[in-house]
Amino acid sequence: MDSWFDNNFNRTFVYLILLNVAINLIRYTGYVLSSSFAAYSIFKKLNQSILYANMKFFDTNSAGRIVNRLSSDIIVTDDELPWHLRIVIDNAAKCFGLSVGVAIYFPWMGGIIIIILILMYQYFILYRPSNREIKRLSSVNDGNLISILGEICRGQQIIRAFKNQEFIKE
Repeated sequence: MDSWFDNNFNRTFVYLILLNVAINLIRYTGYVLSSSFAAYSIFKKLNQSILYANMKFFDTNSAGRIVNRLSSDIIVTDDELPWHLRIVIDNAAKCFGLSVGVAIYFPWMGGIIIIILILMYQYFILYRPSNREIKRLSSVNDGNLISILGEICRGQQIIRAFKNQEFIKE
Protein backbone atom coordinates (compact mmCIF):
# COMPACT_ATOMS: atom_id res chain seq x y z
CA MET A 1 0.00 0.00 0.00
CA ASP A 2 2.86 2.39 0.72
CA SER A 3 4.03 2.27 -2.86
CA TRP A 4 0.68 3.75 -3.95
CA PHE A 5 1.18 6.95 -1.97
CA ASP A 6 4.85 7.50 -2.73
CA ASN A 7 3.99 9.29 -5.95
CA ASN A 8 2.64 12.83 -5.61
CA PHE A 9 0.15 12.28 -8.44
CA ASN A 10 -1.43 9.29 -6.70
CA ARG A 11 -1.80 11.19 -3.44
CA THR A 12 -3.42 14.13 -5.26
CA PHE A 13 -5.72 11.78 -7.15
CA VAL A 14 -6.87 10.09 -3.93
CA TYR A 15 -7.52 13.48 -2.31
CA LEU A 16 -9.57 14.57 -5.31
CA ILE A 17 -11.60 11.36 -5.16
CA LEU A 18 -12.26 11.87 -1.45
CA LEU A 19 -13.24 15.49 -2.10
CA ASN A 20 -15.62 14.36 -4.85
CA VAL A 21 -17.20 11.76 -2.53
CA ALA A 22 -17.62 14.34 0.24
CA ILE A 23 -19.20 16.92 -2.10
CA ASN A 24 -21.59 14.32 -3.55
CA LEU A 25 -22.53 13.12 -0.06
CA ILE A 26 -23.34 16.68 1.03
CA ARG A 27 -25.18 17.40 -2.22
CA TYR A 28 -27.38 14.30 -2.11
CA THR A 29 -28.11 14.71 1.59
CA GLY A 30 -29.25 18.27 0.92
CA TYR A 31 -31.23 17.03 -2.06
CA VAL A 32 -33.11 14.41 -0.02
CA LEU A 33 -33.74 16.76 2.90
CA SER A 34 -34.99 19.60 0.71
CA SER A 35 -37.23 17.23 -1.29
CA SER A 36 -38.73 15.79 1.88
CA PHE A 37 -39.28 19.24 3.36
CA ALA A 38 -40.92 20.50 0.15
CA ALA A 39 -43.22 17.47 -0.03
CA TYR A 40 -44.26 17.89 3.61
CA SER A 41 -44.82 21.62 3.27
CA ILE A 42 -46.91 21.38 0.11
CA PHE A 43 -48.90 18.41 1.45
CA LYS A 44 -49.69 20.30 4.66
CA LYS A 45 -50.79 23.45 2.80
CA LEU A 46 -52.80 21.41 0.31
CA ASN A 47 -54.71 19.51 2.96
CA GLN A 48 -55.33 22.64 5.00
CA SER A 49 -56.72 24.51 1.99
CA ILE A 50 -59.02 21.60 1.08
CA LEU A 51 -60.26 21.06 4.64
CA TYR A 52 -61.07 24.75 5.12
CA ALA A 53 -62.54 25.35 1.66
CA ASN A 54 -66.07 26.73 1.33
CA MET A 55 -68.86 24.42 0.25
CA LYS A 56 -69.24 26.57 -2.86
CA PHE A 57 -65.84 25.28 -4.00
CA PHE A 58 -67.06 21.68 -3.82
CA ASP A 59 -70.33 22.60 -5.56
CA THR A 60 -68.63 24.33 -8.50
CA ASN A 61 -65.78 21.79 -8.93
CA SER A 62 -66.49 18.14 -9.52
CA ALA A 63 -64.94 15.50 -7.31
CA GLY A 64 -63.04 14.10 -10.29
CA ARG A 65 -61.42 17.44 -11.01
CA ILE A 66 -60.41 17.92 -7.36
CA VAL A 67 -58.99 14.40 -7.05
CA ASN A 68 -57.15 14.70 -10.37
CA ARG A 69 -55.64 18.03 -9.41
CA LEU A 70 -54.57 16.80 -5.98
CA SER A 71 -53.05 13.60 -7.35
CA SER A 72 -51.17 15.44 -10.11
CA ASP A 73 -49.84 17.96 -7.57
CA ILE A 74 -48.67 15.16 -5.28
CA ILE A 75 -47.02 13.33 -8.19
CA VAL A 76 -45.20 16.50 -9.20
CA THR A 77 -44.10 17.21 -5.64
CA ASP A 78 -42.95 13.71 -4.78
CA ASP A 79 -41.57 12.44 -8.08
CA GLU A 80 -40.97 15.05 -10.73
CA LEU A 81 -39.84 18.08 -8.70
CA PRO A 82 -36.90 16.38 -6.91
CA TRP A 83 -35.79 14.69 -10.11
CA HIS A 84 -35.86 17.94 -12.08
CA LEU A 85 -34.17 19.81 -9.23
CA ARG A 86 -31.27 17.37 -9.28
CA ILE A 87 -30.96 17.66 -13.05
CA VAL A 88 -31.03 21.49 -12.86
CA ILE A 89 -28.36 21.56 -10.15
CA ASP A 90 -26.11 19.15 -12.08
CA ASN A 91 -26.51 21.01 -15.37
CA ALA A 92 -26.11 24.44 -13.76
CA ALA A 93 -22.85 23.34 -12.13
CA LYS A 94 -21.58 21.94 -15.42
CA CYS A 95 -22.61 25.02 -17.43
CA PHE A 96 -21.13 27.41 -14.89
CA GLY A 97 -17.88 25.49 -14.63
CA LEU A 98 -17.48 25.10 -18.38
CA SER A 99 -18.39 28.74 -19.04
CA VAL A 100 -15.84 30.00 -16.52
CA GLY A 101 -13.20 27.64 -17.88
CA VAL A 102 -13.84 28.70 -21.48
CA ALA A 103 -13.93 32.40 -20.52
CA ILE A 104 -10.58 32.06 -18.72
CA TYR A 105 -8.93 30.19 -21.56
CA PHE A 106 -10.58 32.20 -24.38
CA PRO A 107 -11.50 35.67 -23.05
CA TRP A 108 -13.23 36.69 -26.30
CA MET A 109 -15.79 33.87 -25.74
CA GLY A 110 -17.14 35.76 -22.70
CA GLY A 111 -19.20 38.01 -24.98
CA ILE A 112 -20.69 35.03 -26.81
CA ILE A 113 -21.56 33.37 -23.50
CA ILE A 114 -23.36 36.53 -22.34
CA ILE A 115 -25.35 36.71 -25.60
CA ILE A 116 -26.35 33.05 -25.22
CA LEU A 117 -27.48 33.69 -21.63
CA ILE A 118 -29.64 36.63 -22.77
CA LEU A 119 -31.24 34.50 -25.51
CA MET A 120 -31.91 31.68 -23.04
CA TYR A 121 -33.57 34.12 -20.64
CA GLN A 122 -35.85 35.43 -23.42
CA TYR A 123 -36.80 31.85 -24.30
CA PHE A 124 -37.52 31.16 -20.62
CA ILE A 125 -39.85 34.18 -20.41
CA LEU A 126 -41.87 32.88 -23.39
CA TYR A 127 -41.85 29.20 -22.42
CA ARG A 128 -42.96 29.36 -18.81
CA PRO A 129 -46.44 30.98 -19.19
CA SER A 130 -47.33 28.77 -22.16
CA ASN A 131 -46.25 25.63 -20.30
CA ARG A 132 -48.31 26.67 -17.27
CA GLU A 133 -51.40 27.19 -19.45
CA ILE A 134 -50.97 23.80 -21.15
CA LYS A 135 -50.71 22.06 -17.77
CA ARG A 136 -53.83 23.87 -16.54
CA LEU A 137 -55.81 22.86 -19.63
CA SER A 138 -54.61 19.28 -19.31
CA SER A 139 -55.70 19.19 -15.68
CA VAL A 140 -59.15 20.59 -16.52
CA ASN A 141 -59.70 18.06 -19.32
CA ASP A 142 -58.49 15.11 -17.26
CA GLY A 143 -60.75 16.17 -14.38
CA ASN A 144 -63.79 16.10 -16.66
CA LEU A 145 -62.93 12.61 -17.85
CA ILE A 146 -62.49 11.33 -14.30
CA SER A 147 -65.83 12.90 -13.30
CA ILE A 148 -67.62 11.23 -16.22
CA LEU A 149 -66.09 7.85 -15.40
CA GLY A 150 -67.01 8.26 -11.72
CA GLU A 151 -70.60 9.13 -12.61
CA ILE A 152 -70.80 6.12 -14.92
CA CYS A 153 -69.55 3.83 -12.14
CA ARG A 154 -72.08 5.27 -9.69
CA GLY A 155 -74.88 4.93 -12.24
CA GLN A 156 -73.93 1.44 -13.36
CA GLN A 157 -77.06 -0.18 -11.90
CA ILE A 158 -79.33 2.24 -13.76
CA ILE A 159 -77.45 1.70 -17.01
CA ARG A 160 -77.87 -2.06 -16.65
CA ALA A 161 -81.54 -1.68 -15.68
CA PHE A 162 -82.29 0.14 -18.93
CA LYS A 163 -79.95 -2.16 -20.92
CA ASN A 164 -77.87 0.74 -22.34
CA GLN A 165 -74.43 -0.88 -22.05
CA GLU A 166 -73.80 -0.59 -25.78
CA PHE A 167 -74.42 3.18 -25.68
CA ILE A 168 -71.74 3.58 -22.99
CA LYS A 169 -69.24 1.42 -24.93
CA GLU A 170 -69.56 3.74 -27.91
